[in-house]
Amino acid sequence: MAEINTAITRGVILATGDGDRMGELTRDHPKVLLPINEREPMILSPIRALAASGVRNIAIVVGYLANEVRRNLGDGSQYGVNLHYVENPDYFGGNAISAWKAKSWTVGEPVILCMGDHIIEADVVWRLLSTKVITDTLCVEYRPTPYHNIEEATKVALFEDGGIRDIGKELRRWDALDTGVFLLTERFFNAG
Repeated sequence: MAEINTAITRGVILATGDGDRMGELTRDHPKVLLPINEREPMILSPIRALAASGVRNIAIVVGYLANEVRRNLGDGSQYGVNLHYVENPDYFGGNAISAWKAKSWTVGEPVILCMGDHIIEADVVWRLLSTKVITDTLCVEYRPTPYHNIEEATKVALFEDGGIRDIGKELRRWDALDTGVFLLTERFFNAG
């Protein structure tokens, strides 16, 4: 088993969206707090995946019903992590704006960014942390499983060298699906 890269100690989870496509389920409740099983909210999946990989200093970027997210997750000690909250009142602007809001919290360090509304396997984060080269990276799934909702998934078209050619939900031709796990460096945050 490869060693993980200990230069990456911070994680960011985006939990800003209003979940409007979910209708009444998210009218008074943030999508990331909806349960994925009988007792745990969806956002615990990325929190646990990061913690299992040794990333325990995590910023949660909040927007829609931000106080509800804070109240439910607290300081993170019950999950073995330290949670910090970053406000994004402009959350309708998309995920890139939400990620960029965490820039000052990252203090120029590389971070693992996870979508708060994705089920994230700890193995994906661990494999990303096992890479020796720290460069902006999107983890993708080349072989979607039956539980993937392809219509709702963000699709990724790749160049032969693995670089991203195009990304979006509406792509007709694509090579992989976005897993909701990224490695972001200062280069990403300075591009804004």
